[in-house]
Amino acid sequence: MHLRWLVGIILFDYYGISWDEPIQRKLGNANWNYMTHEDDSLFHLINKYQGPFAEFMEVLPEKIFQLPNE
Repeated sequence: MHLRWLVGIILFDYYGISWDEPIQRKLGNANWNYMTHEDDSLFHLINKYQGPFAEFMEVLPEKIFQLPNE
């Protein structure tokens, strides 16, 4: 199993961004805004029923370290 992982890292320079990363990031930001600013924009997203924990944890470092929102 570890050999496959190593071979994958060596063979490919760039894996790119998966098609759903921008959607998940938008969901994470909407969850953040709902929990911290009581903004209800979360309820208008198409994937609003997906569990918020993973997306919230992905946005958390961005918010803590005040990284630019691109």
